Formats: sequence, C-alpha cells, structure tokens
Amino acid sequence: MSCVDNTNKELVDKWMNETGAHSLTFPHRTCLELILLLTLNNAELPHSLRFMNSWKTQGNITGYSYT
Repeated sequence: MSCVDNTNKELVDKWMNETGAHSLTFPHRTCLELILLLTLNNAELPHSLRFMNSWKTQGNITGYSYT
C-alpha cells in the first residue's frame, strides 16, 4: 500500500493478517450511516481522485438522512 505511512507498517500488517477484522457484520443502520459518510466524503474529492485502480466511487445516494 503506497498510501500507508511506513511508520504504521506494523499496524497495517497486523490488520491485514487478522482475518476476523475483514468479516465484521454491522447492523443495517450502521451500514447506511457508513455509506452516507463515505458518499459525503467522496463528494468532497476532486473529480480526478474519484477513480482508483479502475474503481469508480458512486454518485449521490439519495433517500438517506443522517440523524
């Protein structure tokens, strides 16, 4: 991961090797809030940063309110 600071390499390695962390299941409301937060964050990115490794961030997600 080129975007990871080398000072955190040990922490990143632990996270990537911990298979339990990759399969967490969250309640539906938590998932919706996470999607909303990610969408709001992506909306702040310049257009050129909305693409990475051929993946494109989604456009606006409507119908959800964060309260």
